[in-house]
Amino acid sequence: MSTIDAYTLLNNSMLAMLLGGMGQGIRAAAGLQKARDEAAKKALSFEAVFDKSAFWFSLFIGALAGLTAMLSLTYGANGNIDWNSGKTVLGLVAAGYAGADFIESFAKKYLP
Repeated sequence: MSTIDAYTLLNNSMLAMLLGGMGQGIRAAAGLQKARDEAAKKALSFEAVFDKSAFWFSLFIGALAGLTAMLSLTYGANGNIDWNSGKTVLGLVAAGYAGADFIESFAKKYLP
């Protein structure tokens, strides 16, 4: 197994978290539209139905999902991730999208 220096690991981690958060942001767009429609139906302002803390927390969960995916790829591929590959970038965005959905579903089922 090849070694990974701390600077590279930090850079890759930050990029993976950004991409994972982006994936969750794409997923959250549908939720924002749903909140906007709900506000219009109830004749309320968007701010009245939009939960900012839940939004930011979901982006954080997406970032963690991206980080987890990057760590899995890094140590599963002996540290040889091709960051110039669209597959890697898209995979981390998808991990944020799907991973956040999985984590939130798990939390709703098992946490009060």
